[in-house]
Amino acid sequence: MLQKLRKSYKPDQSEQTQEIESNLVDSYSVLAEIYDELMCHVDYQLWVHYALEILGDHGLEFGYDNAASPFLECGCGTGTFALNLAFLGFDVSAFDASDSMIEIAKSKSVGLERPPKFSTMRFLELNEVERFKVAFCLYDSVNYLLNIDDLQLFFDKVKNALIPGGMFLFDICTIFNSQRYFSNRSQIESGPDFWSERQMHYNSKTRVQENKFSIKVDTHPGKMFTEVHQQKLYTVREIKKLISRTGLDLLEVTDGYTRKPPNRQSLRIHFLCRKR
Repeated sequence: MLQKLRKSYKPDQSEQTQEIESNLVDSYSVLAEIYDELMCHVDYQLWVHYALEILGDHGLEFGYDNAASPFLECGCGTGTFALNLAFLGFDVSAFDASDSMIEIAKSKSVGLERPPKFSTMRFLELNEVERFKVAFCLYDSVNYLLNIDDLQLFFDKVKNALIPGGMFLFDICTIFNSQRYFSNRSQIESGPDFWSERQMHYNSKTRVQENKFSIKVDTHPGKMFTEVHQQKLYTVREIKKLISRTGLDLLEVTDGYTRKPPNRQSLRIHFLCRKR
């Protein structure tokens, strides 16, 4: 959950005296430049240790040679989660649909003895020859699949990418989260070299969360960029039904990081599945 945050931004003299050019661009093309600053409140190390704890509790063994446990991260963003796994010695492959995000992820991995293998790919293009012991899809990335059929297809592809007994850990953002924190709100953030405004709207009929970003960055002076992001909110019942259809065994459903069953006020829900 993003915290509500407002910061001041003072336009420079050139912006005051001339109209700023507006450009509609693909999701996470310009936002990638400031993504890590916007997500600075996320404790990725905590998330990694939570993930390894829940996997270990369900029988996944980690040894001195963690490279023997190949991991796959779907929708890796700028690679922070994958990099934290790599720091612990795991063999990680990770992909994202955004070229810009992957470029940043690769730049952050320079100098690592065993860096993650980053690539650009969309969810429904997943067709791995290599088989993985664990697949991750975190930070409500699956919510970017806007219809139930595409989500089912993605789950099928993840299953095919796992070895027998392999596990799939993913999360969803909840309807309550959107209704409570991301409906008809705006958020302004700024840093030394950027300014952004996020306008949020949740459609209760379609269950689609729309986030419209207006972004100014020093690397493109005199320009305003607009990105529109959409996510579909699914119910726990819908997700459980898809997991069953995929032929995965559901091992655990938890509220956030608590390891407790989800409730009506859960903001994020984790699902852990195993390939039969």
